[in-house]
Amino acid sequence: MQSSGSRTKAILQVETLPFQTIFNLIGIVTSCSTPKTTVKGEWSISMDIIDPSRYHQNLKINCFTPRHEGWLPCPQTGDVIILRNVKKQPFNGAFNCVGYGNRLQWAIFTPPGKIHYGGPNNTPQSEGLGRDGEGFPFSPFYKPTAEDILCCTGLSDWWRGYEQANTLQSQVNTTSTSVQRRNPVSRVHRLIKDANPDQPPDGYFDCTVEVVKGFSSNRVYSLYVTDYTQNEFTPLVQNQWCPATLSDQLLLVEMWDSAAGVGPTMKPGQIYSIKNIRMKRSQHGHLESKLTQASGITLLSKDEVAFNENVKDLLERKKAWEIKQSSKESQIEQKVIEDVEEDTFFHCTVEMLQPVKRPRGELPHIYVTDYTPHQLLKPLVVDEPWARGLKGYIVKITLDSEQQEMAEALEAGSFYCIRKLRLKKSPLDEYMKGNLGGNEKKLVKLNPEKAGNQHLNALLRRKEFWENHHRSQEPAPRVIDKEEPISPSIISSIHNASLEHASKSCSSGMKIKDFLPAREEPMGLAVHAKVVSYNPMELRDAVVRVCFKCKIRLPPIQLACAACADMDHEYVRVKLILSLVLEDEDGEQILITLDDSCGVWSNLNLSNSPDETILAKYWEKIRPCLGNLPEVHKAYKQGRTLPKDCPFYTFKLESWAAPGGNRGYKLLDYIL
Repeated sequence: MQSSGSRTKAILQVETLPFQTIFNLIGIVTSCSTPKTTVKGEWSISMDIIDPSRYHQNLKINCFTPRHEGWLPCPQTGDVIILRNVKKQPFNGAFNCVGYGNRLQWAIFTPPGKIHYGGPNNTPQSEGLGRDGEGFPFSPFYKPTAEDILCCTGLSDWWRGYEQANTLQSQVNTTSTSVQRRNPVSRVHRLIKDANPDQPPDGYFDCTVEVVKGFSSNRVYSLYVTDYTQNEFTPLVQNQWCPATLSDQLLLVEMWDSAAGVGPTMKPGQIYSIKNIRMKRSQHGHLESKLTQASGITLLSKDEVAFNENVKDLLERKKAWEIKQSSKESQIEQKVIEDVEEDTFFHCTVEMLQPVKRPRGELPHIYVTDYTPHQLLKPLVVDEPWARGLKGYIVKITLDSEQQEMAEALEAGSFYCIRKLRLKKSPLDEYMKGNLGGNEKKLVKLNPEKAGNQHLNALLRRKEFWENHHRSQEPAPRVIDKEEPISPSIISSIHNASLEHASKSCSSGMKIKDFLPAREEPMGLAVHAKVVSYNPMELRDAVVRVCFKCKIRLPPIQLACAACADMDHEYVRVKLILSLVLEDEDGEQILITLDDSCGVWSNLNLSNSPDETILAKYWEKIRPCLGNLPEVHKAYKQGRTLPKDCPFYTFKLESWAAPGGNRGYKLLDYIL
């Protein structure tokens, strides 16, 4: 790892730094709070530190992380803490020092020379900060250099002497100097594909790039550039001005201060040498860059090819891209879903099954079909009436960027041409799904009354054939392609269904496809199956507060029900609600629910404020049937793929009539 570098400051220097400056600190910890969660659901701590430059007054540092409690610093009083990428922010007429979860790195030095990160825990060492762990891997755990350790040793010696004798002056100059003395690491010229925030020095590099597009916004000028290399951790750019074959080769440069004034003069097609640009992580875990100095921007001429190797290499890569571009644009074909290859652009004609315009906790998305199946669509499970008999035929597509505005105009039952769609398989859920972004019009509504559209006519014929031959009346489980809240109707059904009928003899030996929706009363069932997914991934996230008067689930930060003004919490109960997807030997799947009243968790009592000890007892009861799924989830967060290995059990279920003509299923018990 890189040296702490010239951005390491003595605490006294922090007072004179401009707001928004990012810097490093090494100091003695005088106090540290215990972790807590903010109203946004982030973990946070605050600590006070000192060093010889300001030993009479503490400097407070607030640290945050959106993911794992174990990613927060956990020093003891007297430890030396190394903090990297701290930001100075204005606060109540003074300033505040903040370590944000997408950039803060730290390490603890405990005398006589131990570098550590607190006690042992199961926290991932690194993972992407984007949705589902996507993006460039980030680790908060800094690996100190020999210079860092030397500085820590000096500070520790100073602190021990200060505490023992309070004779400080002779040590101030020596130690303060050692805090700031570093051997500088020179910037190097890098290709976009090779640059990342962890490259020395502190993610700074020089580059030679071609301008693609620029936008002005307040004090920032956003510039998209390319050197025709691909960095796998920069986001795809899906805009009308961006060719599809260039979408994964662009770097966003946020231009501030004097650089922002030069940005509007940089025209598409021009080639520039840019010095002192810095790669950083966005709040979504992707890589982007920042530039503040105009002095490092130099316009280059194509005539410099003879003596500038960087320009020569860029133009050669551009020529290869242009050849590829001319062939690929003409190669985007109209396809039916069954012929689609993963991660390949195509056009298609589909029926809109269901637009989800304002989903809670995720982007708008749509479910479509062209009535052809695909093997990689089968793991997607949907239990809506419109999805019956369409397992393996349904595509889920997320609407991003300007495409979100299209969601309001989309109509179920209508037909659309979708342009430049690409499907990718989710490593966790094992099914393909699509993403539409950019401001280009990619969803075009079609009129089935107009003849002449051969692709739409073919779709209508396939739909007629499916309605006559393939439609099934069996209910399908609801989608659990990611963590999502259990609907109030299911919560209500779980607790209103009579357990009296569950004591009846279970129908043994049944398969999931034999589960019929005909009976209205609760009934007992048994199925030999295995668990292939569960939701949520962490049991503590399954703890919810429910108002039994209004039959609604309360937001995580809400302790009382505002709908019925239950300020005394008379109707609020803490419940534990978990979902499992079962798969039988025929590959059929069904979603079942567990709450804290089910037989698996008998003799356990869920308090209104369950702690980790109580939750561990619940986890112990359900853990055996999950096989290695917890390890699969953990590996996925760490960027690894682990095959699922889940044993078959006999699951005893209770079934009841659920809204929409479907049936709900609740776990009573399971046996090997």
